[in-house]
Amino acid sequence: MGERGGLILSLLFGGLILGTLLMLTAVYLQRIDVGLTSLGHKETSGSPVSPMDQAQKVKVQADLKSLSTQMIVYYINYGGYPNTLEELITYTQQRVNISNVKYRRCSDHSAVFYHDSVGYPGYTFQYEQATPVSGKNPPSCP
Repeated sequence: MGERGGLILSLLFGGLILGTLLMLTAVYLQRIDVGLTSLGHKETSGSPVSPMDQAQKVKVQADLKSLSTQMIVYYINYGGYPNTLEELITYTQQRVNISNVKYRRCSDHSAVFYHDSVGYPGYTFQYEQATPVSGKNPPSCP
């Protein structure tokens, strides 16, 4: 066999190996996707909504973390928590979406807020300590 024949055989053999690896990878990824679906995870592969849902969750977490930091600063400056979230936003002049955030001032030294979404992510505050919370029910005063 000449040089050309050896080159063609090498290319065919390499293509066969690469094709086999790609096929095994596709089967593996499909099994992972099926496994996640059977575990109760929402099937969203290939859906254009999936990245949007994920981005929304990240935005909610960022807004809650920002509010948490603002609450601590407010407490340090005033020695107590605000009566409403609007009061906090006016004080800090931050632009945070609070339309789905529920807030309760339990006392001068404790408060709770949470987002009205799946898992009720939020924070409880006691003195200058913020504790992240989530669960099946909205968090209650500490």
